Amino acid sequence: MISPFLPMRVRGAIWYQGEANVGTGPQRGMDYYGCQFSAMIADWRVKFQLEDMYFGFIQLAAYPASHNGQLPMLRQGQLAALKLPKIGMASAVDLGDLGSPFGSIHPRNKQTVGKRLAATALALEYGQKMVYQGPMAQSASFIKGNMISSSLASVSVKVDFMADTLGTGLAMQEVTCPQKLQSAPYCAGFEVLSAADKKWYPATGHIQGESVMVTANIATKSNPQAESILTVSYGFSDWPLASLCNKEMFPAIPFVMNITSSP
Repeated sequence: MISPFLPMRVRGAIWYQGEANVGTGPQRGMDYYGCQFSAMIADWRVKFQLEDMYFGFIQLAAYPASHNGQLPMLRQGQLAALKLPKIGMASAVDLGDLGSPFGSIHPRNKQTVGKRLAATALALEYGQKMVYQGPMAQSASFIKGNMISSSLASVSVKVDFMADTLGTGLAMQEVTCPQKLQSAPYCAGFEVLSAADKKWYPATGHIQGESVMVTANIATKSNPQAESILTVSYGFSDWPLASLCNKEMFPAIPFVMNITSSP
């Protein structure tokens, strides 16, 4: 694919692909894509003889993939590339477009995609001091839990973010699930996984300084402790309810994270 361009001098590359790898089976899924995508980037850098060549890519936009929850897994696989140096990721999780005449897999708002990609290139390749990334979760801690009935408890989890992705601060946008997707398990914002019944419960997130406090009501018959909640997630669905961003309007990166400790 790149062989004809190898004699040319290049400064970097951008990549928008991944939808065909959503699903299960050969050459699909999070682990396969994460490994192969990172290997491809490394190979391009060798071929172009630029060991620190800038490489920008798009984290896949929201669309109803109908692959039994495999689209958010593919997005997780894309994150593996960020372990390499000088990699810019422009997230499009908030740019879903059910009305696109080209199909919802091809959202029309490429201007915003281009601006977000340009920000990564300006920061990583050209050294401009600017925000180029949305908030990325770093850790999650159980804060408290209390019974509100004989079989229901309220729990709170604190999510902290990488300092260099906060920009000038966290922000929340008003978002809703498209009506045609409300009857299917496509949309998700914040959720917590209960240890008692291994079920996911919808949650709400509230900004507290540089963190987000996630609260949910879960089914339980005993006073909840740190071990009562196994995992917290955000936007982990085909169509993320991408309400969280920084004040520069870069969307937060969807995540699924184990509860590691109490503060």
